[in-house]
Amino acid sequence: MQQRVSQFRKRERIAAFSEKTKQREGWLTQAETATYLSISPMSVNRLIQQEIISAEGEPQFPRVIHRTSLASDAGRAAVRRIKTHGNAPLPKNPQQQTLFFKD
Repeated sequence: MQQRVSQFRKRERIAAFSEKTKQREGWLTQAETATYLSISPMSVNRLIQQEIISAEGEPQFPRVIHRTSLASDAGRAAVRRIKTHGNAPLPKNPQQQTLFFKD
């Protein structure tokens, strides 16, 4: 994965990672966002897919989330629903396969 990201950055002329820039710009990874909001990374991914939280980058690569995008009323309401709802059903994906266990 690291090599794919590196090749993509070179091809698209995207600067390499900088911790200083990350801190200055308020960027978070999806995992950091999940920890910050106290929800699962999958829930963060769903909020991005629903365009409730904005993220920069290509879906097949690690994306950047601006901390300021987490402060919207819609974002806070969605996180509140996730935290109080319990187990929400997963979205339907026709390519999703079911794993069966034998006793």
